[in-house]
Amino acid sequence: MRYRSSQTDKTKIAFSVGLKYSKKAVDRNHAKRVLRMTADKFIDKIKLGYDLVFYFDKNFQENINLKTTREPMRSCLSLAKLLK
Repeated sequence: MRYRSSQTDKTKIAFSVGLKYSKKAVDRNHAKRVLRMTADKFIDKIKLGYDLVFYFDKNFQENINLKTTREPMRSCLSLAKLLK
């Protein structure tokens, strides 16, 4: 995950799922959908005024779901001290 402060009071979140995760666009789109749903759970807890980019690579599990993404996302946000 990378982040930086922005000029506005809004927080933007983006996800990057590369070809190294899967050659199939269906799998990459599914991963992005699950990551967006996970981010929706944390959106109220993230400090305002930051731009976040989550990078998703082949080291992550193949069977991605909400349970497997919640804890890694929470730990990334807490290590960066972006949680309220």
